[in-house]
Order: sequence, then structure tokens, then C-alpha cells
Amino acid sequence: MNSILQQIFVDASNKANIGIFVTDQDKNIIYTNEYVNRYLGYNEDELFMMHLPLINPEFKDFSEFFNIQDNYVPPFETYHIAKDGSLIAVEVSISFHYVERCRYRFAFVRDIRHRKERQDKLALFHDMLDGSHDMIFIIRINDGYVDYINETTSRSLGYTLEEVREIGIDKIRRPLKGSEPFFRHLQELKQVGKLTDYSMVLKKDGTEIPVEANVRFLHRGGVDYNIAIVRDITDRVQAEKRLESLNQQLKSS
Repeated sequence: MNSILQQIFVDASNKANIGIFVTDQDKNIIYTNEYVNRYLGYNEDELFMMHLPLINPEFKDFSEFFNIQDNYVPPFETYHIAKDGSLIAVEVSISFHYVERCRYRFAFVRDIRHRKERQDKLALFHDMLDGSHDMIFIIRINDGYVDYINETTSRSLGYTLEEVREIGIDKIRRPLKGSEPFFRHLQELKQVGKLTDYSMVLKKDGTEIPVEANVRFLHRGGVDYNIAIVRDITDRVQAEKRLESLNQQLKSS
């Protein structure tokens, strides 16, 4: 590579929002761009004195990895060790190129710490929802499509998420006398923001249970959602009936 092309390559790579490593078959790092220096915390001279396994211990058997016949390795996730000892989650794709009969490894690296943090938080969120004693539904308001039900809902009603979607939430929920039909109920929610709703819910075995739903409106990504936290109130209803019966007996005695 002549000096002009080399300078163009260096300038372009330093402006890229991605890390670039170039290593030889002896595991030596012979080039990194500024993105690499920033996320690892090493300066260029420090990196050039290091072997790749010091940064990525997963590549201890580097010789076998270098003997891959394909000239391109699709993106995969791994960890790099920064200068301060912290582990940095990265996504790496690799290509191999020959220069004067020598094979060089070009690694293109993205720091995905924020993505992993979001994934971890999302997994924690799902664990919390699935661990709830209440049934939880997330439903699109414009068409009633059920985006999510938690495991408590599946256990309590006997449906999978796919079955709920196929049947339709309006067929599972039966409004009590005087209650709004489901789609009208969703439009009302959009106006008031939150409400408490009482209805009967049809289980897969054909039985119905009375439920109390605390429902909240949420707008995300241009979509309106109904988030319903639903509780089986069979015991409460039965207790109220017993109390009413007792009151009637007292009045008639």
C-alpha cells in the first residue's frame, strides 16, 4: 500500500464508528483505529506490544482460528478485556486478506455494552412479570392484538399466547351486565388513561372466572397499548354472596 492510500485508510478508519484490529499470524496486533483505543483504554504503542489473547482470551488457540478456510467470519459476540480489567461485550466480524503472500486478520468490532444492558434489563423485566401472582396482558388498542401474556396467565387460564391471539381477547373476556364491549372499553381507556374494570374471563376448560383488572394506557413507538393487571376475584365474589345471603336471612328472621 503506497503512502497516500495508507493515509486515506488510516483517516477513514479513525472516523469510523466501529473498532478495527489488524493482526498477523503470530497474534501480533499491527494496527488499531482510534475507536479501539477509546473503548479498551490503551494507547496505540501499548496495543502494538500486545498479543490478541491478552485482549480476547477466547482466542487462545489462535493458530487454529487463523487456519479457517473462509475469508469471512459472520458476526459473533464475545468479550474483550480493557486496560482497567473490565470486561467489554463486543460484536465481532472478521475477514482475512493476503498482502504479499502473508495472511492478515481484519476484525471489525462494535462495543455492545449498552445493547447487552438493555437485553439484561428486558430479561429481568420478563422475569418480574412471569413471577407475578397476577395475570398480565399487553394489548394493542387499535386492533386488540395481544402482544404479551405472562406465565401466570397461561397457568391460570390454560391458553398459550398463540391461542389467545387466535381466539381474540374479545372472545375470552365477557363484560358484566352494564359493562362496555371490549373495543369500546379500549377507546375509553385511551381517553381516561387508567381505570379499574370487572369482567368474566373464559378459561380453556370452558369455565368462567370473575376478574378485576387494573388497566393503564401506554403509548410507545407510535403504538397505543392497554396494560392490564388482572386478578382472579372468585373468593371475593363468593364471600360477598355469602354475606348477602346472610343479610337476607337476618332481614327475614
